[in-house]
Amino acid sequence: MLLFRRVMPIISAMVSAGCLYWQAGSAGTYPWVAAMAPITFAAAAVFIGWKRISLSELAVRVAPSVLALASAAYGLLLAEGIFASVLIPLFGGVISFVALTLLFFVIFLPSRYPVNGLSYFNLALVPVVLWLVQYASVGLTMFVHASRWIPLSVLAGTGAMLFWSTAHVESEHAHRRRWSMLGAWIGVQLGLLGLLLPVEIILHGGYAALLGAFALRARRYGIAPRVSRPIVWAEAVGGVLLLAVMLATARWT
Repeated sequence: MLLFRRVMPIISAMVSAGCLYWQAGSAGTYPWVAAMAPITFAAAAVFIGWKRISLSELAVRVAPSVLALASAAYGLLLAEGIFASVLIPLFGGVISFVALTLLFFVIFLPSRYPVNGLSYFNLALVPVVLWLVQYASVGLTMFVHASRWIPLSVLAGTGAMLFWSTAHVESEHAHRRRWSMLGAWIGVQLGLLGLLLPVEIILHGGYAALLGAFALRARRYGIAPRVSRPIVWAEAVGGVLLLAVMLATARWT
């Protein structure tokens, strides 16, 4: 049984990448093939952690990866060319393999587990997830003339889940609940920007990733060991300047 659990990351990675690749070339079956990527990953995570870790703790550890795979499937709605046939399937495979490997290490081989490895990995997924979700949501309103409630609702739900699942490992339920509400509020603001700013669709994903990542970085300022004031100011000024450069050099439509 341990051997099956050990090879589960590579199996899940192959299935996730294969499903996303297949979906990219078979639009008529959307979203059923792409949906198998997050479903397979979630099943593999449950199999690895079965009777070794509580379901609630398991959900916190793998929720960002499930969201990342779901956002990859969501992004296939508008993705084309190499982005759809290569980059998104590769992204899905890497996410599945790395997340499940770290999960296996933390449960069965803690001596090989990098300190807070899953936490750092989950935080790194946040800007990518927000980019894909904003890209697809705004694209639906721009090119398909879908309901304007889609960016607001999808980004609110995504923000709530991301901020809840990436809270500090020692956070209490009340703390996670507050940050989940804040994540939903930030998601709504990103959705509003997506509806109001007349910029290219790629830039919509870019500022969503930047602003979402900066919000999570700001949360880190209140956790010991405290970040020094000069670093806080440098990061704040750098983030504002980067956002200003993105908007100033964008092609407005």
